Amino acid sequence: LSVRRLRALALAYRDFDDVPKGGWGGNGDLETNMTVITVVGIEDPLRPSVPGAIAECHKAGIDVRMCTGDALTTAVAIAKGCRILRGSDLGEGGQPKTGFAMTGAEFDDRVHLKDSSKPETVRRVFDPEINDAVDRLAEPFLLDEAGNKVLDQKIFDDLWPTLRVLARCQPEDKVCHRYYGILSYIRLSSHSQSL
Repeated sequence: LSVRRLRALALAYRDFDDVPKGGWGGNGDLETNMTVITVVGIEDPLRPSVPGAIAECHKAGIDVRMCTGDALTTAVAIAKGCRILRGSDLGEGGQPKTGFAMTGAEFDDRVHLKDSSKPETVRRVFDPEINDAVDRLAEPFLLDEAGNKVLDQKIFDDLWPTLRVLARCQPEDKVCHRYYGILSYIRLSSHSQSL
């Protein structure tokens, strides 16, 4: 489904004889022992103007990037459909070249420093075997005095020019990646103007 830009939606039910202990809201046990009726694919189609608008951005020298909560395969299919990922960004079999599309968890793992002086903690990490983000024990990120993750600027600068699609992003990922991108653009612009 995700290769065709469809989002999977499972429809399921469970019978209850009484109101569950703790009520209907916020009880994680409500979504267990369910009977699946069907799984459907729903499409949130691109507006017809989107590919043209992205093409205009490309003509103006603007690299369009996509941050989404969608699965990586869905995000890649959407990015191809609206031409965020162009032919030169794709390798064999039409898949993005290395570094052109990844999950927010993979991006975090690659561009942020880790704190080896602290014990492992459960956090979101990229699992290459399933090509998705999972929660598991991993080295914690190194934090600055304000509690923000410390960026490895060299790795970020190497990765940013080709990165087009970030999938499985959390809301804070979208803000952080936008912030890093703007800072990188300002730094590069200032550098090129001083030459």
